[in-house]
Amino acid sequence: MDWKHRNTEKMVDAAIKQTKPGSIVWMHDIHSDTVEAVPRILAGLRAEGYTFVTVSEPMGLAGPDAGEAYAHAPRPAKPDNRETGKAGR
Repeated sequence: MDWKHRNTEKMVDAAIKQTKPGSIVWMHDIHSDTVEAVPRILAGLRAEGYTFVTVSEPMGLAGPDAGEAYAHAPRPAKPDNRETGKAGR
């Protein structure tokens, strides 16, 4: 809720305290307070052992389909037998 508080300290504190494994921290880069908070949020989360990915990485190599809304990432395609070395059925 960076758009609501517009306070760098509150943003940093809230983002670090409320982030859980699998969280997506979404912020608006149009607010200067948010831009100021991001390096501190990243440093704080990194210090707690979090790693960061791009938005498309959890969606798979192809990424999301344009114009589609997702509640969960699409399931990755199953590799065919040639890629796994397993015999077919």
